[in-house]
Amino acid sequence: MAGDRKTLIIICGQTATGKSALGIKIARDIDGEVISADSMQVYRGLESLTFPPTKEEMAEIKHHFISFLDPKDSFDVATFVRLAYERAMDIWSRGKAVIIVGGTGFYIKSLMYGIFQEETRDESIRAALLARIEAGEDLYKELSKIDPLSARKIHPNDKRRILRALEVFYKTGKPISYWKNKPVYTLKDKCDFSRAVILYMEKAALIERIERRVTTIRGDTVERLEPILRQGLSKTARQVIGIRQVEGVLRGEISLKSAREQIVKETYQYARRQMIWFRNQPCGTRLVNLYNAEIFLKEN
Repeated sequence: MAGDRKTLIIICGQTATGKSALGIKIARDIDGEVISADSMQVYRGLESLTFPPTKEEMAEIKHHFISFLDPKDSFDVATFVRLAYERAMDIWSRGKAVIIVGGTGFYIKSLMYGIFQEETRDESIRAALLARIEAGEDLYKELSKIDPLSARKIHPNDKRRILRALEVFYKTGKPISYWKNKPVYTLKDKCDFSRAVILYMEKAALIERIERRVTTIRGDTVERLEPILRQGLSKTARQVIGIRQVEGVLRGEISLKSAREQIVKETYQYARRQMIWFRNQPCGTRLVNLYNAEIFLKEN
C-alpha cells in the first residue's frame, strides 16, 4: 500500500480500545511507521500510567513521539503539529506509510487540517489582559469590535477564550479568526491515499480492559514514580490520569486499592469524553469496533 504513493492511516478513538496494537499490525502489513498522537505518552518515566507500546513492539515498528520528553517540560498542540508534520514528510520520503495512532483528537484534527501559528503567545500581554478582566472591564465588548467573527463564537462569560483572542490580536495585529484560516502544517492535501477509523467498545468491555490495565499499577510502580514526582511536573504532564492518585498514596491519604478504583473511574470518564468529541467531528472517519477496523483500513 505504501511504495511510491503517500499512504496515511489514522487510528483514533477511546483509550484502551486496542489502537496501539492495531497500529502495529497495520504498520507491519503495509511497511509503515507510527506517529503517536497521544498528548500524555510523550512523557518519559510515566509509562506505568500512560501505557504506551512496549519496548519490544517499538523495536519492531518505529514509533515517533513516545516517551521522548522530560515530565518537567510542557507539550502542546502547536509543537506536536510541527514535529509530526516534519516526521510524516520524512517517513513518506523513505517510501513508507504513515500511521497516526492516538486518542488526542485535537492533535489529529490540527495535524490534518491545520492550526494558526502559535508564535502568538505573549505572557506580558496575557497578564495585562487578565488584570483588566479582574478589574471588571468588559473585554468581550472590546473583542466584538476587534474581531466580531470570533466574538460570535465565544460566550460573553468565557473569559479564557476572550483573553486568548485578545492576546493574539495585540501580539500580531491581526484577529485570531485570521490566523485560524492560515494553517501552516497540514497533512490533508499531502497524502495520495488515506483511511481513518474511530475505535470504540461497549461500556462493559471497555471498563474490563481499563481495569486490566490498572491492575499493573502496584506498590513498586508508586515507588518508581516517587522521585519523578518529587522533581516536579509541567502543567501538561500533571494531566496524566493517575498522577493525583499516586501522590495521594505517597502522602498516605488513600490506599493503593482506592487509587486504582479512582483511576479506573477517571479513565472511563475520559473515554466517554473522547467518544463525544470524536462523534462530533466531521472528519470522514468510520466508527468501528476493533475486529472490523483492520479490514476497512486495508481496503483499496
